[in-house]
Amino acid sequence: MPRHFNTAGPNNPVDHYTLPPLGRIPADLKFLVESKSYFVLHAPRQSGKTTSMMAFADQLRADGRWAVIYATLETARNTKGQEMIYSIISRARLLAPWVASSRTKGPTRGSVLM
Repeated sequence: MPRHFNTAGPNNPVDHYTLPPLGRIPADLKFLVESKSYFVLHAPRQSGKTTSMMAFADQLRADGRWAVIYATLETARNTKGQEMIYSIISRARLLAPWVASSRTKGPTRGSVLM
């Protein structure tokens, strides 16, 4: 299938015409990750947030120092908060068992995704 314009989800540059995704996020975002700071990405619908974050995640993985887990929370509206958090952690452990393998009392703030 030839490349085409996509407005219905994350763009894949192989399949879709897209602007460079890393050019749409702040240059100091990696610094925030390295300093274990929180950040919020806020923008209108279909403006490239997911595409940009997926490209940023690829950049962090390529660095070799980070394990990046993608989790969508779109379907979490009907889930209780704690139940959802444990579900995400459980799935993360399946993907990367070493992330939290030594923790037996459950997660604490910042203990799972380092």
